[in-house]
Amino acid sequence: MNFERPTTEKEESFFSRKLDEKKVLESLAEANEKIKDGSHDVLVLKEKVSERLNFEVETSGRFISFYLKDENNNSLIDFKYKRAISCLSQVHREVKRGELKGTDINSSMFLSKVEEFLTIMVKDNNSVDKFLINTGQKSVIEWARRNGYKFIDKDQIKKYNSIIEGEDDNYIVTDNLRDGDKYDKYIMTKDKLAEAEKHLEERLKEGDSRDNIDLRHFSQRFDLLKRINKEDK
Repeated sequence: MNFERPTTEKEESFFSRKLDEKKVLESLAEANEKIKDGSHDVLVLKEKVSERLNFEVETSGRFISFYLKDENNNSLIDFKYKRAISCLSQVHREVKRGELKGTDINSSMFLSKVEEFLTIMVKDNNSVDKFLINTGQKSVIEWARRNGYKFIDKDQIKKYNSIIEGEDDNYIVTDNLRDGDKYDKYIMTKDKLAEAEKHLEERLKEGDSRDNIDLRHFSQRFDLLKRINKEDK
């Protein structure tokens, strides 16, 4: 489904205005009580972005998930986080770019709103002071860097640059394995690429859907961090 329309003023307003901190904290407290009673995925917050779109937050206790959903409850953007010792780690991200056509909404706008929510959530927790994105995908690395994330150390910077600049010919950046863009721009060694292609071929022959086949563990992983700014939140 593609939206053949421009972004409405209401959509723009949602992404430009601040979340209600009191409402966020009260909603989190209510959700945590439901989790104690044995509920699994609990709706924390649902905000109308426009007549067709909603911003939704769910939690299972260990994980907290963020969605941009359409009027049919289809997820257009989906980010999931877990709390580590000192950071909030993004463990899943999916952006259905085709579904966003016709709007000005993009993944960076959504990320900013997600980080705003998470900052409110941990503002009184001094031990959690960073956002973390772990990825082996060039496009995600560049997206994260555009949004203020930095490599965890100089060794990762050096390694990434050597791969992207073609100085380390043991690595390649994938270009749509087989078809589609699900596995596009993953950084892999040539050996791991061969393993990934074999694994993908076998799973497809077994009748598995491409949507259910995860090749991330074949990629070279990088950690990118951003400090959480808790001032005036």
